[in-house]
Amino acid sequence: MIDIRAILAKSDLLSGLSDASLERVAGHLSEVRFSANEVICREGHAGDTMYIIIEGLVSVSSDMGWGQRELAQKGPGEVFGEMALISNDVRSATVRSVTETVCLQLDSENFDALLDKDPLLAQRIAKIMTRRYSSPAMSEFHQPFCLLLNLAVGGGWPGPPDVTTEFPQHLYVDWVRVYQ
Repeated sequence: MIDIRAILAKSDLLSGLSDASLERVAGHLSEVRFSANEVICREGHAGDTMYIIIEGLVSVSSDMGWGQRELAQKGPGEVFGEMALISNDVRSATVRSVTETVCLQLDSENFDALLDKDPLLAQRIAKIMTRRYSSPAMSEFHQPFCLLLNLAVGGGWPGPPDVTTEFPQHLYVDWVRVYQ
């Protein structure tokens, strides 16, 4: 038997909440299982569910302009899907199970009810979201080489790479001017 409260207490999103808050959250969760290599959330699609991983491993990736790039891997106790759930926006990343994965899921209706009853939970989620949105891994342009290359070639030269692009490409940059 899985101790859901213990898992919730260890999660990055819910650690530090009172036992009463954890019990309230646990009452709104349902278990869901995913096979290995199954897409759980797809970038650009509507999101109305967040997940807390009980067992297994998932890969979080995003299309940075020329295909999916892995941003992170998440395991037991970690949360995903909350950003689209809170913002009522589309998913900002694709999440795929790497191994067989068991999660607890929380839909938007139950999530909203929990936030109304527990201001500490709402505050904790806001902090996590702020940290994730400001993460350098969320933007390709925070990567030094990509930034330098885009500056050197004026961005997008000779157009965004796609499946027909042959690699490696050679680019010779004679010099780059920087103006203030």
